[in-house]
Amino acid sequence: MCRSKRRAETGRYRRCIKEASRNWPSGIRRILRRQRNTRVVLGEVTSIDPKRREVMIGAQAIAYDYLILATGARHAYFGHDDWEPFAPGLKQIDDATHIRRRILMAFEHAETEPEAIRRRQLLTFVVIGGGPTGVELAGTIAELARKALAADFRRIDPTNARIVLIRTRVGGVVVGHAA
Repeated sequence: MCRSKRRAETGRYRRCIKEASRNWPSGIRRILRRQRNTRVVLGEVTSIDPKRREVMIGAQAIAYDYLILATGARHAYFGHDDWEPFAPGLKQIDDATHIRRRILMAFEHAETEPEAIRRRQLLTFVVIGGGPTGVELAGTIAELARKALAADFRRIDPTNARIVLIRTRVGGVVVGHAA
């Protein structure tokens, strides 16, 4: 595949995902609009009858052949709910926007911080969770610091940001890579 074709496909994919994230559920409707045998429904499921192959959304019964439920998720702090203000979850678009803002503001605060120790603290990012989402987030922070923001500041060097990835395992905590 030639580069320009690959770029065009990547661009279409990004636009599609961007639209889906900006305009839920209409973004999903747009993605599936050519699937005549697919229906997108936003609502609160009150019951499911697998024998009759029906889903109840309030008083409305919806028949199905195949059922896909996107139930959402909540992040868990493993009995440490006091971590929540410092370690926001990443389950929704709003969560990602909040995390992005916190990361960018850390660089901004570091730029005006006179004390070196405090600047170092502001430029240290700890990601807890060594699964795909945690690894992707750590990589994104590193790319942001080393490429996107590298030339944007006068008093700090964003490439000196530290990213610490922590993953858990049975029997304790294992500290992953610090970049």
